[in-house]
Formats: sequence, structure tokens, C-alpha cells
Amino acid sequence: MTKTKSRLTGFLRVFTNIVIVVFVVLFVMYMLPLLKFMRNNLSGLPDEPNKADVVVNHDDRIVDLSLLTGDDETETPAEPTETPYEEGSPTVYPDPSETPETPYAEPTPTAVPSDVKNETPKNGSGSIPYVPDPIVEGVIKTPGCNIKLEPDARNVLVIGFDVKSELTDTMIVVSICERLHTVTTLSLSRDAYVPYQGAVQNYLVSQGYSKSRGIYKLNACYTIGRFIHYNGGKFGNSGIDFLCHIITEMMPDANMHIDDYVFIKPDGLEGFVDYFGGVDVYFSEDRWVLTGDGTTKLQFEKGWHHLNGKQAVSFVRQRARYNETGRISSSGDPYRKANQLRFVKDLMNQLITVENLTRINEIFDEASKFMYHSINSTSQLTSYIRMATDFADGKYTVTSYVVSGRSIDPMGDGVSYVNLMY
Repeated sequence: MTKTKSRLTGFLRVFTNIVIVVFVVLFVMYMLPLLKFMRNNLSGLPDEPNKADVVVNHDDRIVDLSLLTGDDETETPAEPTETPYEEGSPTVYPDPSETPETPYAEPTPTAVPSDVKNETPKNGSGSIPYVPDPIVEGVIKTPGCNIKLEPDARNVLVIGFDVKSELTDTMIVVSICERLHTVTTLSLSRDAYVPYQGAVQNYLVSQGYSKSRGIYKLNACYTIGRFIHYNGGKFGNSGIDFLCHIITEMMPDANMHIDDYVFIKPDGLEGFVDYFGGVDVYFSEDRWVLTGDGTTKLQFEKGWHHLNGKQAVSFVRQRARYNETGRISSSGDPYRKANQLRFVKDLMNQLITVENLTRINEIFDEASKFMYHSINSTSQLTSYIRMATDFADGKYTVTSYVVSGRSIDPMGDGVSYVNLMY
């Protein structure tokens, strides 16, 4: 009896050791990458404001929406159209260039961006020939007043930040509705006019920024939020919380609550695409690029092409258009955003697959290198994995919108803004 009991005790001890070893192996393989991913939610973006210096809080009303109305009370909002739509008859006009190169500097809370300047056409003509923007298949252009998201959807704000200009030139809301199995992607106009009122407007005036070129654009909100020490948002970062507050106020009837964010690190997109071996992207027209001697060359013909990380970044950043004779017209930022949304859709279809979900722990570990985010609980993470699994099974449909509007000059200083709602 004693011998049998001793053998049983020995067996249980061995079995327990095996279980512990297996648990440790599984924890290291699966849980550590997930925990590392969740710990990355605010790393690198610490921005707790000094409450003594706070200008506005989460509960304050910040914008005056009465300034975002149509010029004519009888005017109706533009109907959603497949990109592009034109306002008025075609004309010959200059196209905004990319933000001028400036020396690299880490963003600081007191830095306020300047506006984008126009560039002299490269073709020497003094004007840029009018060429209609290509239609980007599956991307719809519409003013913000037409946007209505599902109340129970989970909305994730994807932010692309330019450290040189300190502007969030990419702001894409990914709205996921599990109930309907739909994904709606909204690319918000970087040039959208933000009609500040009250404390924010007064503070900007007091600091000499009331007439700063471009200061009232949506893409400046992240920097302004840090500048005014915005306080009380859910994410614990004054810049991101302020940007989310403004987006929600600007579109009050769209159910535009921001539940999470993804902040793409500088060069993060390039590394992420290269990690997956590149991405196949559809070009809606021939892509010409400017060479060092001022001429242009054909880089990609219309159709599908496999891009590496560097090529992908160039594609999603490009606003200027060229052909064999030089620079041609485009709608600038809306043209770029339509291409970005097409890129996002192609990227989702190729990366969210059953095969990739089998190595989700490895992917999360790698993703931590390329982004900051607000996912800080296992329940959040589990829900996103569940939605990704259904997406990989083909259960979701994707609809993409460029949210833009009419060009306006609210400051009377010649700087073009966009009325996001009309």
C-alpha cells in the first residue's frame, strides 16, 4: 500500500511539473507578446497635463457649429458620389504641394504648425493643366452631414502624424459593427475648419495665434490639445483626447464616439508592410513620379502592383500628380485620402486572414514596434480578435468614405479651409 501511494505521489509530482512547464511555454509564446502589446498603449506618448495650466476640460463646449452651415439656407448637402466630385465647372488652378521640408524636431506642447505653402509648377507653364481626378473604385466622397454610423459600432481613430510639420495629416475612423458585420472607414479632411469658441479661441488669441496660417485646421488639433493642456479625456493624452473631442463635436449627429485609437509611429507603416513581405495595391491610374532633373518617369501602370514598405508610404503620402509632360491638377488632400482608403482596404483583405490569425501572438509582438494604441485590457483585445476572425471568414463588408466639403476662407487671409459638413 505504501509503495502504491509512493508511486502515485511520484506520478502526480511529474505530472504537475509537466503542466507547469507547458503553462510556462504557452505563457512565453502567447501571453507575453499580448501583454507587451497592451503595455504599449501609451508608451512614448506621455502627456499628462499640469491641471494648474489647463485651458479647457472634457466637459467644455469647444466649437461653434453655427459657423458650419451652408452659404444658402435652401442649399441641400451634396449627395455621396464615387470619387471624385467636382464643384462648379473645370478650371485651371494651382494645386497645393506637400508640406515644405523642415529640419527634424521632436514635437513640443508649445509648437504650433504653419500652413502648407503653394509650390511653383514643375512643368514651367505657370499654371497646372486641369485633369479630372481618377475614380478610386469603392471610395465614396461626401460631406460630413451625410455620415451616420451605427450607435453600437466600435470606432477606432487611426492617426498618421508628421513629425516635421507636427500635423496629423491622416485621420481615419474605422467603424466596426459586429451586429451588422460591417466596417465603415472614414477619412477626415485634414483641412477641415474647426470653429473654436470660448476659452480655446481666447487662449489662441492671447498667445498671438489668432491669425496663424492653418491653425484652425483639423490636422492641428493634436498639437493644439497639448498646447492648451486639454484635460479629462479617456485616453490620458491631451493631444489625442482633444482631437477626439473635436471630431465628436464637429459631427454631433453621426454617432462619432471614439472608442480606441491607433497612433502610427514615424516610419511605422513602412516597417509594418515590410514585415508582411509587402502589400498588393490597386492603382486607379498610371503613376508618374518626379525625377531629380525635374522630368517625370512612369513608375507604375494602372492596375495591381506589389509594394514594399517604402513604396507604400510614398503612395499614401502623395498628393501631387504627374504625367509624361509634368505636373497635373488634382484635388490635393481628397485625392490622397481616396488612395489611402483604397490602400487600407487592400491591406485589411491581405493581412486579416485565417493563416495570419494562427500566428496572432507573433503579429502582436511585431505590431508593438510600429504603433501606439489604447487597447489595455484582455477583454478589448479578445473582442478585436473575434471581429478579425469573422472578417477573415468573409463575414464583413467594407464601405469607404472621404469626408470632405466645400472650400472656404473663414479667416479672410487667403488660406483655404474645408467646411466639413457641407
